[in-house]
Amino acid sequence: MRKILLILASLYILDMPHVFSQTKLNLGYTCSYYGEKTPSSVYTFTSDNEAVAALKLITDASGLAPNFKILAADVPNAAAVIINNQRFILYNQTFMYNISQRVNYWASISILAHEIGHHLNGHSLVPGGSRPSLELEADKFSGFILAKLGASLEEAQSAIKAIVSENGSTTHPGKSARLAAIANGWYSNKSSVNSSVTTDKPSFFGQKDGKMFMPYYIKRDTITSAPYNYYKLGSFEVYYGGYLFNKEPWSEFTILEPDKILVLYFFEQQRYLYIDNHEMDPIGVKIPLSMIAPWSVPSPYCIIKREGNRFKVYNKAKSAKVINQAFSESGYFKLITLDNGTRLRVSYEVFKNTGIGMPISMEIDN
Repeated sequence: MRKILLILASLYILDMPHVFSQTKLNLGYTCSYYGEKTPSSVYTFTSDNEAVAALKLITDASGLAPNFKILAADVPNAAAVIINNQRFILYNQTFMYNISQRVNYWASISILAHEIGHHLNGHSLVPGGSRPSLELEADKFSGFILAKLGASLEEAQSAIKAIVSENGSTTHPGKSARLAAIANGWYSNKSSVNSSVTTDKPSFFGQKDGKMFMPYYIKRDTITSAPYNYYKLGSFEVYYGGYLFNKEPWSEFTILEPDKILVLYFFEQQRYLYIDNHEMDPIGVKIPLSMIAPWSVPSPYCIIKREGNRFKVYNKAKSAKVINQAFSESGYFKLITLDNGTRLRVSYEVFKNTGIGMPISMEIDN
């Protein structure tokens, strides 16, 4: 799942072949997100290709199988409906794209979770469509799911804060009530999740209880403005077991390279870890971090290749100045001397065959 800006689903609807082109559907009762009047009939289209993972994230987090189909349509924003005994989620593609751009990624996810909540809670079966009590139940479900996916409370509430008025209607409560419902769902999940998070910092990486055990990271945000490969504070989390490493400030680890290969350095561990091609990683999923040296051989030094014959050397996450480079007598090692007098070595074969941007561990040449 890469850059899921829209909360849509690309579903191959085998039993309804006519929806692969535009199709006109007559609507009955609807449960909409903001409460605007929904047309009596709409044109529907196949869903976006990028959205299947967003839909799967929400349904997986709920633990329930999806009992609906999802289509793009000319509705005001999003709505849960039943047509000929088939449950649908309809969404406006332009609206979803705009809110994800103007607010954040989680705003679009929360809207989708809200509409899914209507179906999973059976609201779309209730005659009359939207009403305040049902909307608050769907908001609570949305808050619960977003907490489970790793969104902050502010992120979970961002769609409501952006557009909803303080004044309610006969079908939808006002802003304060809806924010409170989302918070209630968010906290109900957090109260159970926090018990599994430990404050015990790991003494080392790589092996635990006799088994190999690597740290991992969870991507929390997609950067939607240039530079696209830049990681902002809070856009990802790093874990080892149940321990979440501190990121404010970067006291336990730091970012060396925020390019296509994200390179991190952990100070106490003296270890370099990296994520290859992180731009393709899905949001909210555990991704193991790779280590550039065996767990038993920590090193404060690493080298990263650049285009051509250029390279960069790091000493404890800080760029080191190289004053000389040569080959060993055997030609097997590339030797590098730093301005502090330290001489390092790296296998030339490894260096030659390692891709640009990939970190390589360096040893002190005694």
